[in-house]
Amino acid sequence: MIKRHLLGTMFALILTSFTHAANVKAINDDAWLAEGPIWYQDKLFYVEHGRGSVDVWDGKKNAIFWKMDGCGPSAVLPTTTGEFLVTCYDNNTIGRIFADGKSLPAYDKDTDGNPFSGPNDFAPDK
Repeated sequence: MIKRHLLGTMFALILTSFTHAANVKAINDDAWLAEGPIWYQDKLFYVEHGRGSVDVWDGKKNAIFWKMDGCGPSAVLPTTTGEFLVTCYDNNTIGRIFADGKSLPAYDKDTDGNPFSGPNDFAPDK
């Protein structure tokens, strides 16, 4: 009796998960290891590690916002000044980007002068 009840519960959960999965919409079916998403000014910014880019989705289409070969981005974060920071895992830096998508000089050391080692993610401090 207990096995039958557990089996029924598991079956119901599986069906529920399939129902929710049917509502999922891919916004970029050609993404190369997309990660580190953040909503900013009604747009979704995310990185494509394999493509070396920060992409933006405006609700209708995707565009490459910034690209740097060898960066290996894994997260992007807007700053209070309107610029963006991006973790460059492959070249051990924190990339900096103007609001228009142009590169600024990257940070390659922390405030104590120590080099970064594979920066991977950000956490907004709000």
